[in-house]
Amino acid sequence: MSKSKSKDQIQYRTFDKPEEDKTAKFIIEVEGKKLRVHREYVAQFSPIWKKMMLVEHKDDNKIVFHDQKLEDIRELLQCLYPPNFKPIDDSNVDTMMTCAMQFQIDLIKRRSREFIELKLEEQLNSRTGGAVNHMLLILERADRFDMQDIVEKCAQWFAKQSTSKVQDAIRRVSAESGLILAQERMLFVDKKLREVEKKNRDLETKIQIYNLTADK
Repeated sequence: MSKSKSKDQIQYRTFDKPEEDKTAKFIIEVEGKKLRVHREYVAQFSPIWKKMMLVEHKDDNKIVFHDQKLEDIRELLQCLYPPNFKPIDDSNVDTMMTCAMQFQIDLIKRRSREFIELKLEEQLNSRTGGAVNHMLLILERADRFDMQDIVEKCAQWFAKQSTSKVQDAIRRVSAESGLILAQERMLFVDKKLREVEKKNRDLETKIQIYNLTADK
């Protein structure tokens, strides 16, 4: 039985070699480099690309990206193209999500979110209770890409940490996410205070019962 190839062993297409696929005739030019793609295939993923490729540049068969990085667009295409879809992981999730938001590519948004959710679940289910640096990274990504539900889950985790760690997390995110962190911390502290008060009341009751019994 043959072993599956690792990510580093897989050869992803570069899109700049005509011999890779002679049917890929539409040109995306980035930083002076020509990437060859299938117009109809690529256009289906993004309404922005669809307009550019099928309407605005339907005759000249070429578009030029002036404010993009070559390797970012190449990697984005590698994540979209079969047969070897490049996975989204820690090395590219920030770039892919940024590109996905700019070009409105729902497929990449979903795959990026799924990766972030997976990393969060790994931390929340960790036997050691999760690592602060990993949770900070997840929180920052969720904040940057407007994933409020993930921010809230991170905030619930940070609420149980030390005050200094909560404060550090608040400093790293937007005001909106910082408020969520602060609110979750306040709720957690309030809950703990009420638990302590209840224990004190229970202890006082036991002492009173003991004293009454002792008097008899």
